[in-house]
Amino acid sequence: MAARFAVLLFTLACACGQARSEAAPPGKPADRPALVRVRPVEEGKLTDRWTYVGQVQPLMEARLGAGVGGEVKEVNVRVGDRVARGKQLVRVDSRLARARMEAARADRAMSQKELAQAERDLRRTEALGQSIVPEAELEQSTTRAQTLTSRAESFRAAVREARERLRLHRVDAPFEGTVSARHVDPGDWVQPGDPVLDLVAEDRVEVLANAAPELAPHVDVGSEAMLRHERGSVPARVLGVVRALDPTTRTIKVRLVPDAPQPWLLVGESVEAEFPVERRGPGVVVPRDALVSGAINTRVIEVVDDTARSVVVEVLATAGDRALVTGEGLAIGNERLRPGQSVTLDAESG
Repeated sequence: MAARFAVLLFTLACACGQARSEAAPPGKPADRPALVRVRPVEEGKLTDRWTYVGQVQPLMEARLGAGVGGEVKEVNVRVGDRVARGKQLVRVDSRLARARMEAARADRAMSQKELAQAERDLRRTEALGQSIVPEAELEQSTTRAQTLTSRAESFRAAVREARERLRLHRVDAPFEGTVSARHVDPGDWVQPGDPVLDLVAEDRVEVLANAAPELAPHVDVGSEAMLRHERGSVPARVLGVVRALDPTTRTIKVRLVPDAPQPWLLVGESVEAEFPVERRGPGVVVPRDALVSGAINTRVIEVVDDTARSVVVEVLATAGDRALVTGEGLAIGNERLRPGQSVTLDAESG
């Protein structure tokens, strides 16, 4: 009979047969064949799962600063308040900016009136013609209209600048979120860039995991992963991989987003990020319980012509209850089987 590569799951022996087997002298086959169950070995491919610790972070977080210097007049929110995008959160004293805006508008209005008058004068001069109006006077009217046109455009630009400066006196929410910190109160004096509020989009989170560099070849944008916590788990996708070692931790960074919001994905929480990693090798995949660990090596049992044969193996990888091993002719056995002992296959053997 040809060699049959199989995985031995366990030994089935009656008490009397087991007693005779244990009582047999070393090297002498047992009186009764050992009853065993075998399974075919699988292809040399194993999906392992590597787990690393990740930190939940908001997808968007901002420290909002003052756009101009001045006295804080209004702070319209407190810590924990949820705000919509565009809501005015803080207002800095804008009286001087408003005065400049009014002056710019007044200058613009005056320049527009002067320009309108100059354009009417020019049209009348052109209508009279050179036979009545000297060429020099016509040229002066044209030049004055062009000058006032440029001046009017300058005043229009001044109004736009004043409007933008006025907007800097208010701090608006750049996105929908929750106020996580408040740094000023009415009456405080701020300088441009001073922090006034912290805003976080707590409903939209991501996980940043520090992983061993060995994971880098196995993940890419779009790769699947699993986020686990004592309160639950959720599938996730990889959105980015930083393939550069952190100088302190000597790890790479992997950014993931969950497929669905979870109440336990709180900003600042630690979770486990689990990545499926396919391991391939020249060997075969066997049940992990079939490995017989000795003081010197690890072995399995090969069943050939209903006879158990011990095979020394090298364990390439393990995942759950399976192991990827390599060796010469494989079948996995049990400590109760001896090389050369005859076996009887159980009816459920594969």
